[in-house]
Amino acid sequence: MTYKVVRDASGIAVCFGPNDDNYVPMIPAGCVLVIELTEPAKNWLAIKTAEVKAEAQRRIFARYPQWKQANLNGRTTKLLAIEAGKYRDSTGVLQPARALTASEIQEIADASVAMAWIESVRAASGLIESDINAATDPASFDVAGSPRWPA
Repeated sequence: MTYKVVRDASGIAVCFGPNDDNYVPMIPAGCVLVIELTEPAKNWLAIKTAEVKAEAQRRIFARYPQWKQANLNGRTTKLLAIEAGKYRDSTGVLQPARALTASEIQEIADASVAMAWIESVRAASGLIESDINAATDPASFDVAGSPRWPA
């Protein structure tokens, strides 16, 4: 039997399963999928750390997909440039500074709330990884069910 193995940059197996069409592993950034002939030894800390990162990404993208984050960042950047007099219109002409409208100010506030929530997920992820490192049985740690995740 062969195995699909996800290994991190240092070569540690973070997850694995049978080499068949039913097993489709999540491959975190910085990891690679390899096919191996023997079942790798389980490194539960690495496996659970990768699980935390995948869960954080899932939560963030469920609320703020990448396209939405890009739109929020782009719009906020544009509004701040308009306010500072550093915005160039579509023809490249530098526009004079102007005060933002109440609606534009609200857009920036909404984007700030979104980014604060994303940062809280990232902070929770770090705390959960610390919890796993301190756990006596990291293999049974419930990553998705951790109370540290923000609402």
